[in-house]
Amino acid sequence: MKKVFYVFVFWCALSPLFSQVDLYSARQAASLAVTNSLSNRLNRQALDVAYKSARLSVGQFLPVLDFSWSEDETKKLGSTDSSSKSFSANISQLIFDGGKTKIAWDLGKANAYYKIREFESSVNQLKAQAINKYNECVLLQEQIKIQEGLEENAQIQLDIIEEEYRLGEALETDYLEYLISFRKIQDQKRQTIRDFNNELLSLKVLLNFDKETSLVLHGFEETDDEDFYLEGKQDKLWAICQSANPSIRKLDSELYYQQKEYEFSKKTYMPQVQFKGGVNFSGSAYPLFAPRYTAKIQIDFNNNPLVPVSYSAGSGFEDGRLTDFNQGVQTTLSAKPEYFVSRQSLKISLMAKKEEASDTKRALYSQICQKISSHDSNIDLKKRLSETLELQTRRLEVSREQVESGEIKRIDYLEAMEEIAQTQIQLMKVKTSLLSDQMQLELDCALDFGGLKNVCM
Repeated sequence: MKKVFYVFVFWCALSPLFSQVDLYSARQAASLAVTNSLSNRLNRQALDVAYKSARLSVGQFLPVLDFSWSEDETKKLGSTDSSSKSFSANISQLIFDGGKTKIAWDLGKANAYYKIREFESSVNQLKAQAINKYNECVLLQEQIKIQEGLEENAQIQLDIIEEEYRLGEALETDYLEYLISFRKIQDQKRQTIRDFNNELLSLKVLLNFDKETSLVLHGFEETDDEDFYLEGKQDKLWAICQSANPSIRKLDSELYYQQKEYEFSKKTYMPQVQFKGGVNFSGSAYPLFAPRYTAKIQIDFNNNPLVPVSYSAGSGFEDGRLTDFNQGVQTTLSAKPEYFVSRQSLKISLMAKKEEASDTKRALYSQICQKISSHDSNIDLKKRLSETLELQTRRLEVSREQVESGEIKRIDYLEAMEEIAQTQIQLMKVKTSLLSDQMQLELDCALDFGGLKNVCM
């Protein structure tokens, strides 16, 4: 029984060293990249909490209550001691401020919301990065297979030409020329293997795997979808982008509220109206009776910092009777020579925000147009390379017969095989580039992966 236990413990200890993960598609890699990222999950939770906090930050609209209690005992030699006790409760409520508080609250909510949308966009960027990295690894993996097949076929021809050279049926220059080309093929394959190992390590880091983890890539995801052109769709995609892209929406929101704040700052006559009320109980002993009520309206013109004026009018009530009425005006005059400069600064800041939004939109529109052009060009190139590959395969069959009959040299046959290998590699690169263009357009337009075709068909 102990032996079985020790074997189990030994297996558990070694199993991480031989762990293997099979990846069957780029989308699986994207899902793992998001799932394995602890920082993404924590950031999302923090943003959700911040958004809820922004929505619930309505304290500036609610009344403010404050309570106070005091007790005073005075001892005097040769005279009567005195005692006083009081308890008061006061309330303050904002009635009107021209919408300034509402603008600030709406801006806070909008910023919190669009931060979540931007985070979702960054998650999609991470998915796209994982998909591109997976495709790069698979591309190099397939390239290695093609180069191995080329090397294997070239080795067969090398063995034949070596035998011919040994028998004196082939010139030494032909043999050496073929051998040099064969060595180049071997060097290219070794370099591709190094590139593949480097990209595979990068993929492991992106997916948050240990470097000892064995990643097995099962090639490109096979789809039956037909290629579709995007020519003439740029206006439709741009309209979707403007309405859904988180960066543009956030910029538009910030610009809107900054414009509102600037317009409000110019309304120097805009008052802020508050109601203040209270009740006070006082006496020399508990329980305290005879409450005294106060009510006051305060109007502040603080939007004009050069001459801020405050007007207040209040009344006091006791035993159901009006006991007093008071009103007053207060202002504070202070030198503020920077006022007009700050106003100009606000205007320049608003203009800069407008230009930033305009520049961002122009750059994004240009990027969409470039990706559309690249996408359609890749479709044409894909078709041409597929046709070229068929023609090269037919020509290789003819070249095989010609080299066997001695009509052409074996180095010519090797060059024909190399051309086919290069065309196969280029065709896979074009397919990968086509997929990358589609994903970038989907990210720019805030579409789900694979949603571009549904929008443009």
